[in-house]
Amino acid sequence: MEKKGNKSEAANLRQKAEELLKKKSSKMTSFLSETEILKLTHELEVHQIELEIQNEELVIAKEKADIVAQKYAELYNYAPSGYFTLSKEGEIIELNPCGANILGKEIQQLKNSKFGFFVSDETKPIFNSFLGKVFNGKGEESCEIILSGDGNSMNVYLNGIVNKNGNHCFVNVMDITDRKLAAELLITNKELAFQNKEKQKWAEELFNSNKELKELLQLNSDKDLFISILAHDLRSPFQGLLSLSGLLTENIHQHNISEIETLVNQINISAQNTYKLLEDILMWAKTQSGKIPFEPQKLSFKDICKDILENLRPIAGAKGIKINYISDNEIIIFADIDMLKAILRNLVSNAIKFTNNSGSINISAEQTHSNITISVSDNGIGIPPDNLFKLFDISQIQTTTGTANEGGTGLGLVLCKQFIEKHGGKIWVVSEVGRGSEFKFTLPTFTEHMNDIKNREKNSV
Repeated sequence: MEKKGNKSEAANLRQKAEELLKKKSSKMTSFLSETEILKLTHELEVHQIELEIQNEELVIAKEKADIVAQKYAELYNYAPSGYFTLSKEGEIIELNPCGANILGKEIQQLKNSKFGFFVSDETKPIFNSFLGKVFNGKGEESCEIILSGDGNSMNVYLNGIVNKNGNHCFVNVMDITDRKLAAELLITNKELAFQNKEKQKWAEELFNSNKELKELLQLNSDKDLFISILAHDLRSPFQGLLSLSGLLTENIHQHNISEIETLVNQINISAQNTYKLLEDILMWAKTQSGKIPFEPQKLSFKDICKDILENLRPIAGAKGIKINYISDNEIIIFADIDMLKAILRNLVSNAIKFTNNSGSINISAEQTHSNITISVSDNGIGIPPDNLFKLFDISQIQTTTGTANEGGTGLGLVLCKQFIEKHGGKIWVVSEVGRGSEFKFTLPTFTEHMNDIKNREKNSV
């Protein structure tokens, strides 16, 4: 319809132009030749066509402008945030439906009213400063304020810029209440997480303190038990020593040389047992106080066994017991030399003590990729099943008597377990009453020990 209207207007314009042309041509006919009139007529027709083309372009441009205006109106009216046009005094000149919804009023009610009326008292200075900066500045300004009304409040974000003339500004208003609440909730959650972390840390410290307290209580209990065992086991050999030495002293002139030799031998055996007990006691005390240094090194297991057997062979020989070292290969072991000797000395001494006369003891070692398994076996009296689990527990140790009435407390096996675990190994026993016992323990190889150190260093980084 618009195109038809535009064409009729063009026709009217053309008619008027032709009438004017006729008037002018009647006046100018006497002055112009026929050729000049034709030329002039041609130019007018060309000019007329140009006007028609321009008119068509104007129609198309108008249609496009109408489309853009429609889109702008839709964006303005259905935008999810509020758009306001404010004067220098803060009066609302124009606004979109979302802006009216934010302020909770109808559009017509809000026009010409002051925007600051809806700003909370505590954030009103922020809004006034924002408005002043918008009109005085050349770029965008922004701020956060609180809108209040009808008992409700809303956190909003303002973004504004002045128009070219400087007589009003355009302000975008975005509701950030949910975002603000989410941020506050996040902060609260972080605070709660921090508090929970602190509580967890406190709980861990309390747990560790309780654990340390239990360990101290257990240590005190172990010490009390140890002292009671010590008092009992030292009393017996000292009573024996005192009794034997008393018999020897009081009746030395009445005994013959054979009787004196028997008493002296008994005194010597009792003294050796008492000394061995004191050695175990001192060693145990040092382990509990952490005074025993741990310095592992590469050692020849065969050489260590040779030293131990030379020291214990006289005791074994007294009972006619044969000790064998069984190993085809040279085994290099990585251990603390003093601790390893203490372990082997205790295990072999126990084997001698609980093996009958003319018995045998075998020592062997077997190496794998990750560890070395060492075995000390005998064909002695064996251990009852009910006593197997008590051997390495200080709270379960008890006085034991060997096949030749040798004394002992079992403290040596507790020391063996502590020293072996210090190396990262473990100890266990297989035994059958009347057939003998086999004590086995493992120690890591040098390669495995170095790998373990590397892994710990890697984990610590």
